[in-house]
Amino acid sequence: ELSTLAKQNWYKNKSGRNTNDLRDEPLKLPRDSLLYVRCYEGSWRAAHGTPEGFVAAPYLTAARNHLKKAPDSIVKLYMEEELAGLLELDPERGKEQNKGWVSLLYLRPEFRRRGLGIQLLGRAVLYFRALGRDGLRLHVSEDNAPALAFYRKYGFEIIGMKKGILTDLFLMEKEL
Repeated sequence: ELSTLAKQNWYKNKSGRNTNDLRDEPLKLPRDSLLYVRCYEGSWRAAHGTPEGFVAAPYLTAARNHLKKAPDSIVKLYMEEELAGLLELDPERGKEQNKGWVSLLYLRPEFRRRGLGIQLLGRAVLYFRALGRDGLRLHVSEDNAPALAFYRKYGFEIIGMKKGILTDLFLMEKEL
């Protein structure tokens, strides 16, 4: 007989709910501006090892533009009631090449290495498949070994490079 997670108890909390499921909630600007900036700075720090070079204003402006075009393009992710991370998708970037673009895939440090990143990536894949896109792209710092390993594990390949503020950035793509 096949076993399903629904019948298992080892991954559930006392209420019987799956403790590894992340729920999402739309980001609302300007209300969530500080939260957004903190997540983006946390991502920058994880990628570069320092907050040096991080300037919030351009990222916040881009987020406002993404939300104007697609209110569901940026979501906060929660485990139970605790903020676990943030996912920002850019529905316009890459559109001409029929690609989707991940601007930010961020998990707070205490939620990393728990197998949760695939849920964020899965949301991005579903979002852009629904738009008919045939690939998913993002940039990763050449110094960010954990992120490079994560994306390679889930089918991303390096297809280019661009100059970043602190380090070069790999352009990575996954077929959808």
